[in-house]
Amino acid sequence: MTLHSFRFFCLCALIGLSSAAWSARVYVMSSDNAPLDNAVVSRLQAGGHTVTLGVAHHQFTGTQNLSNIDVIYLQPNHNYSAGDMPGTGQAVILNWMTRPGKGIVTGEWTSWLHGSGGFNSMKSVFAIQPNASFRGSETVTFNLGTSDPILNAGLPASFSMPVESIGGTETFLVPKSGATVFYRSDYEEGGENNPVLTGWQVPFGGRALHFGTVNGLPQINDVNFGRLLSNAMTWAASGTGQAPNVYIMSSGDDAFDQAVVGVLTANGLRPYVGAPSSYFTHLSYLATSVTVFYLQYNQALGSTMSDEGQQSLLDWLGTPGRGLVTSEWVLYYQGYDILKQAFAATCAFGYQSTDTATFSRRDPDPVLNAGLPVSFTFPTDNWGGTESFLIRKPGATHFYCSEVAYSGYGLGGLIGWNYGSGGRVLHFSTVNGINEVMNSNFGRLLANAMRWARSEGALHVETADINEDGCVNDEDLLAVLFNFGLEGCLRQDIDGDGIVSDGDLLLVLFAFGQGC
Repeated sequence: MTLHSFRFFCLCALIGLSSAAWSARVYVMSSDNAPLDNAVVSRLQAGGHTVTLGVAHHQFTGTQNLSNIDVIYLQPNHNYSAGDMPGTGQAVILNWMTRPGKGIVTGEWTSWLHGSGGFNSMKSVFAIQPNASFRGSETVTFNLGTSDPILNAGLPASFSMPVESIGGTETFLVPKSGATVFYRSDYEEGGENNPVLTGWQVPFGGRALHFGTVNGLPQINDVNFGRLLSNAMTWAASGTGQAPNVYIMSSGDDAFDQAVVGVLTANGLRPYVGAPSSYFTHLSYLATSVTVFYLQYNQALGSTMSDEGQQSLLDWLGTPGRGLVTSEWVLYYQGYDILKQAFAATCAFGYQSTDTATFSRRDPDPVLNAGLPVSFTFPTDNWGGTESFLIRKPGATHFYCSEVAYSGYGLGGLIGWNYGSGGRVLHFSTVNGINEVMNSNFGRLLANAMRWARSEGALHVETADINEDGCVNDEDLLAVLFNFGLEGCLRQDIDGDGIVSDGDLLLVLFAFGQGC
């Protein structure tokens, strides 16, 4: 083989490798316009992608199979008035997007509908803020903003094309913090040219990329835009990075969710804001690296969860090394008839409303206590109350107590256990709002709770052996009698209802002589 032919052989090999690397498996959500759908499919196939033409966004319920899909192309343009995507469908996409290497690409009307309240459950993966401002024009020019070797491949730095008006031609994108503007249009808005292609690596997940234009038939048929659309699919499927290990069920409040993300990230965890509990149906697309679910009350939708979602989470908890952490309203809401068998505590509807709360260590644990004082006070948030009083189940441990007890209705604080032979479950009595999360001590405890929940090993369990000498005898009986009627975080309160009473006396009598 000559040197020239060797070089030619190497070049062909490189071209072959490059071509293979550009291929993605794309699920195109129908625009409900056959000529446009066919043009999109043909253009992406010509770019080397494997394409599945699926249902329209308003028909996507989450039952569709995404197991062999790398990128979803969401184009609600001709069907923009058909309604929002079902919450269950959005939840499935959120779960699917927990894996690096998965991606979503959207066209203009996604941005506009998002700005009008649509796609609210899956907004955490979007690289743009809600915004419904738009314009109409006959042409648009894409000017290079931030260069990217995948997106820019084969394209000039600037190119123009005709655009189709589908109730408008271009929505003004407002990038989130951390997003990148890859292209800007020729239209100036607010003192700078409008971002027309914006994307990001979803924190501990896949990639999201948003076009500001409607991506109608004239654009798809334009050679440069068609190439950019094909490049976009490759870019979206090219994400790398670590998958999340904490899945936060959205509270419905962006600022609050991001506060939780910030605190957990600062403490070395990899949190991901997923679906609200109301739309959580199953775990089939969740990354295997997720080891803890943080279930918090959803202010917008309530705290319900489908039976299917509860059962899937319960089954998932059957494996050691997995955990569930909950905040106040979850137990108070009493809406988890299937999942509650894994809960380490119950709530008797006692609660309080205060400006601050104090947590004091009751049962030491090296993971939960790391970096924290024995007692600390923090400001609270009030969502129809600030703290429920919990009664620990037999076999559970009360790690922290709050300073107030509700006689006969339990104590505040932090209660957890090993769920049978499976994972761990931990309950906060507090609502865990933004005031609490941003407190340095409480934020540290929240992060510690996530680490504790994914840990394994036996836990200390409170029994009728109050002095823990290995024998339930007269000393334990006297300990209850001498403290009878007292309220608070007391070891003599064996049943954990907040008061030393007949129930505790009976527990000692029933266990009398054990271990002796």
